[in-house]
Amino acid sequence: MASNSNLTASAGGDKRKSYDAAPVYNALVIDSGAIIKCSHYATSIHSIPFLHSAKTFYTVEGVLREIRDSKSRNILETIPLEIVVREPSTLATQAVARFARLTGDYPNLSSVDLQLLE
Repeated sequence: MASNSNLTASAGGDKRKSYDAAPVYNALVIDSGAIIKCSHYATSIHSIPFLHSAKTFYTVEGVLREIRDSKSRNILETIPLEIVVREPSTLATQAVARFARLTGDYPNLSSVDLQLLE
């Protein structure tokens, strides 16, 4: 991925000290569906299933733009973790698109999906 910036949201206090469970993965890629789905059933910010799943969370700017409803924006803005926002190079996105055509997945993927797969 070509560039990155950090989006930090905190719900009071140190975001790592309150975690009891050790992360399962080194990194997890966040799509808009994960945030939107959580906004419909999470009873509190700490009941979000992926909250303790990884050491580092990544997404692309397109995912942040897809999250438009107020409940989902609130989840995104108050989730107590850092999401690293990265943007893939054009060359990388083209390579993912070529491979998706080979596998037959291309018609089912949005441009944001292709960026996330990079």
